[in-house]
Amino acid sequence: QQQQQQQQQQRPAPPLWYIQEEHINERRRMVTSIAKLLQARKPNAPTEWMKKLPQMARRLEESLFRSAPTFDDYRNQDTLKKRLQKLALDMGIRAREQQQGAPGSAPGAHPSVPSVNQGASGAGSAGPGGT
Repeated sequence: QQQQQQQQQQRPAPPLWYIQEEHINERRRMVTSIAKLLQARKPNAPTEWMKKLPQMARRLEESLFRSAPTFDDYRNQDTLKKRLQKLALDMGIRAREQQQGAPGSAPGAHPSVPSVNQGASGAGSAGPGGT
């Protein structure tokens, strides 16, 4: 719990366009869309991978959320696959740089604010497995 509190304190501010009450449901839908895309790419995935799928989808959603210049750009389903592909490439490049000890590369902490699992009431997620 203490670690969770420290992570919350280290979270950067959300994008300027973000209004939690208006956008939280769309963020949950985005996590579900990402999970479905990932699952479609790996239909016979091992159980371990499937257990990690919700967390992977949330982390990818968080990156897309933070990098989107506008809400419409963020929620655009027509560009989702391409944005995820670019994100995967960027993550691969960053991982290689970190392995090589590149200056200025920070270890892979991925802060999140506010989590898609938290609504205004703090209720649980209707993520990839929920409805």
